[in-house]
Amino acid sequence: MSGNAKRYFYLIVVFILAGCVEPIEFDIDREGRQLVVYGHIDDGSDRMFVQLSRTTAVPNRFQPEPGARVTLHDNLGNEGRFFSANDEGIYYYSEFTMQIVPGRSYVLRIRTAGGDFYESVPEEIPLHQAQSDIYVNFARIEVNTGSFNAVITKDVMQVSAETFLEDPSKQYYVRYTPIQTFRFDPTNFPDIFNTIPPACFVNRRIQPENLVLFNSNGFQGTAVPRQFIAQNEIDYAFIAKNVITLETHSMTPQAYDYWRKIRILLNNNGSIFDTPPAAVKGNIFNINDPDEQVLGYFEATNKSISRVTAWRGDFPYPVPDDPCIYIPGQDEEKYLRECIDCRILEGSTFNQPSFY
Repeated sequence: MSGNAKRYFYLIVVFILAGCVEPIEFDIDREGRQLVVYGHIDDGSDRMFVQLSRTTAVPNRFQPEPGARVTLHDNLGNEGRFFSANDEGIYYYSEFTMQIVPGRSYVLRIRTAGGDFYESVPEEIPLHQAQSDIYVNFARIEVNTGSFNAVITKDVMQVSAETFLEDPSKQYYVRYTPIQTFRFDPTNFPDIFNTIPPACFVNRRIQPENLVLFNSNGFQGTAVPRQFIAQNEIDYAFIAKNVITLETHSMTPQAYDYWRKIRILLNNNGSIFDTPPAAVKGNIFNINDPDEQVLGYFEATNKSISRVTAWRGDFPYPVPDDPCIYIPGQDEEKYLRECIDCRILEGSTFNQPSFY
């Protein structure tokens, strides 16, 4: 390491399908400018994407990597393409260019605006799929705040799943992604045209730091007993209808090993006996400089989806009042920012999902 090199902890921001953010700490021995890649494809999604960014010399700050040419190639010689709708370094897959099929292997290729070429190790979508039944229950839990051992009570929604294996003779590697979808109505301020502001539909990852994996090695049977996946606190998202989606991703052993290492970092509480944070090796490399350290992973999964709907009346505990209700005489700056513009909510869109 050069004498002026610095050691920083970077938060790798991973967008997982729903446009939600999952922070992951890495210990990087560089001044920055490392390429960060997260790409995901599966056989049943209409929002597959690749996110490109660069680390910077400022901890937890990333610079988008726009202007790249991003393509997808299968083992039959077909090519698919990603397109960029903005300068945020996010490239969406055009499903019309190539079909994603279980059993085929896929390679991601990137040519940056600066002329560097990157490629992923081939990822094969598993032929066999794990499927899950989703369960939602509500609980009142006690949480230690860490301040003078003070304990507070929280009302939470808990998500669990029972998973079924198509062929128990096969090896399964599974990752679960729980997503909450709700409608958020901004404040309807009176105006001479009686205009009602459009609602946002928000997709947010439930407890992203709780990374749940399953490996069928040594497991006997076709049904994995119900297991806890994630929970979140009851807040204004529960004012009306909620759709809870559980994505069950069957993936390669290599992808499983990557996420297993990420889970170690997420669970690292700082004890001297814990595994120290380190850059987790992904499957992206520079074609002309194999020694370059590239962060992130390109994965291809066989995905199954299960959903359940929860209404306000389903909750046995009080639900917070709508924070955006118009109050005559109250100044606009006293409202939550999202009550003025709901698009600032992570994962928000004006487009109503087909399943909502």
